[in-house]
Amino acid sequence: MIILRNKEFSKKGKKDEETTGAAMLAGGALAPIAGHVIGDKITKKSGYLMSSDITARDKDQVKRKLLQKAKKQGIKVINAPEFENSVYTGSKAGREFRNTVAAGLRALRKHGYGDRAKDISKRLGYLLKKNGTSKVWNNIGKDRVILGKGILSDVDFLSHELGHAQYMKAGRSKSIVGKAANNLRPISEAATGKGGQVLSFAHGFKSGVKNERNKQKGKKSNTWDKVKSVAVPAALAAPMLIAEGKASLNGLKSMKKAGASKELMKQSAKRLGAAWGTYAGQASKSVVSGGAGDIAGRGYAKLTKKKDE
Repeated sequence: MIILRNKEFSKKGKKDEETTGAAMLAGGALAPIAGHVIGDKITKKSGYLMSSDITARDKDQVKRKLLQKAKKQGIKVINAPEFENSVYTGSKAGREFRNTVAAGLRALRKHGYGDRAKDISKRLGYLLKKNGTSKVWNNIGKDRVILGKGILSDVDFLSHELGHAQYMKAGRSKSIVGKAANNLRPISEAATGKGGQVLSFAHGFKSGVKNERNKQKGKKSNTWDKVKSVAVPAALAAPMLIAEGKASLNGLKSMKKAGASKELMKQSAKRLGAAWGTYAGQASKSVVSGGAGDIAGRGYAKLTKKKDE
């Protein structure tokens, strides 16, 4: 974790609590900016994906074999050139979300609000069409893989999404870790999103205030209290990173079984590794936000010590 350096931290000898506290509070508040820069740099390393290409001659042959395997398993693969991603839609969370929305619309119609339900459906349809995700919505909860435009329909991304399908559909995999990580992935994605980053900072701030108050009173904070500002967001991010990593490994394994050449395996591993980097970059922002909140919290406690007394 990178913390913005402030000259107050480099002074030797006894430091004024208020001055140091102000510096820590300011530095902690600004540190998430550094975290975003770091996270974005990690993420942008995968930017070459959109301009990269699989040049191995056997890519189409291996893709056909993967499609045949998917068909045998009952997985339907749908091409959606208007979609800017690729996704497996058969998750439990997807089914629950679709059922919840459907139940809400039925309730509106049942209680005489048919026009409102129709309006909501119309607006939802417009937004989905506008963002190119209508095919995704129409297949949420179903055993489907949606492949987006350009490289997102290549053999390596197909293998990755089929990897998710092995863990998210009961009876296809014996991997406890893979299945658990994929089931916890929705929570993990929420925790590492923009809202999750704010909560990480707030949680770290509270933890920092508590630790500094204990120090001021001559009490020792336990190990967990000292590390939880970064440990919690890191733990919450882990399922997403594991799920994405396992899906790629599973996909590469399937490609190898399908007879992929060394050249194809090398190119696919490089691109899927870069794609995983986008998730690592997102997770790093949340972790840095937690650590920054801790520093800001300790600074606040130092700054307000004399006033409290």
